[in-house]
Order: sequence, then C-alpha cells, then structure tokens
Amino acid sequence: MRRSIIAILCILGGCHLGPKYQIPTTQTPEAWKTPSYTEPGAIVENWWDIFDDPILKDLELKALKDSPSIYVMMEKVEQARAQAGIEEGSLYPSIDLDPLYVNYEGLGFLTGLKPVTKIHQNIYSFPFTASYQVDLWQKYRGQYLSAYYSAQAQFEAYRATILTLTCDLASNYFNARSLDSQIALLQDQIVLYRHLLSFHESRYQKGLDNYAEVLNAEQLLANKEAEYQDSVRQRGQFENAIAVLTGVAACNFHLKPHSLDSPPPQIPAGLPSSILRQRPDIAQAERNMASMHALIGVAYTSFLPGIDLTGGAGFISPVFREFMHWKSRFWDIFAILSQNIFNGGKNIAQLKLAEAGWKVAEGSYKEKILQAFQEVEDALLNIEKEKKREEDLIQSVTAAESNSRLSQERFRAGLVNILEVIHRDQITLENKQNQINVLGLRFQSTIQLIQALGGSWE
Repeated sequence: MRRSIIAILCILGGCHLGPKYQIPTTQTPEAWKTPSYTEPGAIVENWWDIFDDPILKDLELKALKDSPSIYVMMEKVEQARAQAGIEEGSLYPSIDLDPLYVNYEGLGFLTGLKPVTKIHQNIYSFPFTASYQVDLWQKYRGQYLSAYYSAQAQFEAYRATILTLTCDLASNYFNARSLDSQIALLQDQIVLYRHLLSFHESRYQKGLDNYAEVLNAEQLLANKEAEYQDSVRQRGQFENAIAVLTGVAACNFHLKPHSLDSPPPQIPAGLPSSILRQRPDIAQAERNMASMHALIGVAYTSFLPGIDLTGGAGFISPVFREFMHWKSRFWDIFAILSQNIFNGGKNIAQLKLAEAGWKVAEGSYKEKILQAFQEVEDALLNIEKEKKREEDLIQSVTAAESNSRLSQERFRAGLVNILEVIHRDQITLENKQNQINVLGLRFQSTIQLIQALGGSWE
C-alpha cells in the first residue's frame, strides 16, 4: 500500500499545469529590401577588429575590462543566478539539527496541599528535523524555472550591454576622428579667409575696394572661426564620452588627433532570419517571455491541494550516560494536506496577473523583432545612399581641385588676380569638408548596422 502511494505521488509530481510554452511564430522576410553586401565577411575575434584600427581595439578592450556598466551588469547576472538558486532549494527537503539541553528545578505539588517534594530534572536531546513540501503540481519547479529563465534573460541583457557599450565607444571614436578631419580643414579655411581679408584691406587702403568688401571678408573669417571653435567643443565632448565608457575620469583622458583617411569596411547583412539568433535583446525578450509563462503554471497550482511532510529523529534522555544510546532513540513524521476553500478571488486574480504578464512579454518580443528588422533596413539604406552621396562629392572635390590648379596657372600667367585663386580654394575646401562629413556618416551607419545585426555578420 505504501509503495502504491509513493508511486502515485511520483506520477503526480511530474504533472504540469497550464498551457505548453511555445515561441510565437513571427513573419520573417526572405531578403532585405535594401541591397546589401553579400560577400563573406572577414574572420575576426571581435567585431571592431574589422576596422583594423589598433587605437580603437585598445579602447574597446579597456572598456570591457574597466567600464562600470559592464561590472554592474555582471553583478546583476550573479543576483539573478543566486535568486534561481534560492528557488531551486525549494525542490529539496530541508534538514535541521537542533541540539537541546534543559536543566529544570522546581517543587512538586499535590492538589490543594503544600509542596511535598523538590524536582530536579535534566533533558538531553539531539534531534534531526526534516521538512519537505511535496511538489505535486510542479509549483516549486515552476517558480525555479521562472527564476532560471529570468537569469538567462539577465545574461542576455549583459550581452546587450556589451554590444551597446562597444558600439557607443566606436561611434564616439569615429565621430572624434571625423571632427579631427573637419578641424584640419577648418584651420586651412581660416588661413585662406585671413588671406582674403588682407587682400581686401590692401585694396581698400589703395582705394581699389570699398569698405563693404572688407566687412564681408571679416564676417566670413569670424563665421569660420566660430565654426572651428564649435567643432573643437564637439570633439572634446566625444573624447570625454570615450573616457567614461573606458572607465577613466574625463580629466585624465586624452585622445590624440587622427583624421579619417579611408572608407569604412563593408559588412554583409546576411539573411533576416539570422537576426533572431544573433541579437541579444531579442534573446533577452524571449527568455523573459519563458519566465513569465512558467508563472502561469504556478498560478494554476493555487487551485489544487498541497502536501507538507515533516519528520524528526534523534536521541533524547534525562540521563547523560544513556544519551545517544539506541534505547534513547525517537522518531516522528507528520503529513499535512491543505486545500484553499475561499480567499476572496485571490487565486483567480493571480492567474490573470500571470497570463497578462505573459502577454506583455510576448508583445515585447514581437516588437523587438520588428524593431530589429527596421534598424537593419535603416542602416542598409543609410550605407547605400551615403556611399553614393560621397562618390558624388568626391567628383565635386576633384573638379574643384582641377579648377583651383587652373586658376593658379592663370594667376601665374597674369590673366587673373589672386582673388580668383582664393575663391577657387575656398570652394575646394568647402567641398572637402562636405565629403569628410559624409564619410563620417558612413562610419556611423556601419556601426549602426553592426549593432542592428547583433555584433556579428557571419
């Protein structure tokens, strides 16, 4: 009979209540709308190695080592895993040891009479007590699985933080390098505008120009110097942002100027279905969804009875010399069956809460996927159009440089004055400035694509 009861409990312990968990199906495009680079990508250890920039590589590795945000996320993972360990402990019996020694002295009484005797008694006890909540309906296993899936989601959040951190660092780094190129061009333009101002001042003093030409040259020079100061300010802010991302105080960090001198690498986007496997934020949303789903089964168990087992065994004796002897042994066992009859609809509300939590997590998961597809498409579109835009600007720069050389030849031949040469050089520098600006945007779009792909393009 006892074996039959144990068998029934074992069978019931494997029961699972509530709907079975399934990852929701999502409509995945077969290909990207915007044409993408399809050749195999270079094999690198970390995604930033594709840029072949040793300075960036050193900064990224330092950020992974010293960034406070990485440290915080690591500890959050440990917190989540510890919480899962706490819930896992509910699946096993609890055993305690409670040694006891009592020395009692008192008086014995007979009813209605004076005390007749003095009582002195010792009690030596060495009991082991055990308790176990039988997981008939997998309530405690469901709670453990929910915490375990939540810990997995926290780990994916940690991976997402790494991706965000490294991409933010690369974005700030290439913004700083783009501004280095812009600042160098602005310095050349300032020199040119100063020549222009000197030219008009000289002509005004000779009576060949009116003062309006001098004022116009002063205005152009002042505007360009103001633009230079603003670019230096922005560059300093990007440098400070890099310092924080690498775990360094901004006042102790300096990034040497280094201009952009080559286009960004081409990144293969792969197939849209690969996004579901590569992006940590999607994996995090899916694990959160699994965690919330496990709580639905837990909520169902509140409608069913539960069994608590409590027992103890050990030794107890009033005489020390007989303590821990076989004849002083004792044991006991209790089984308590409990079933809620009425609690004002609390169990129903808990079930609705769990189901609503699951639906929220499911909606967030689907939203993440749609957002991922949009981010990849946006990055691909930016890369395609910015590349073509830069190609057009490069042609414009080439034409402007040819025009400048022609003006210089005409000036040496005495066919034009120096003013035409200065104006042609102005146009050339402005075209170069536009081209450098678009080149910087191409780097930003490349980083956006890498982040949208989940930090991988294989």
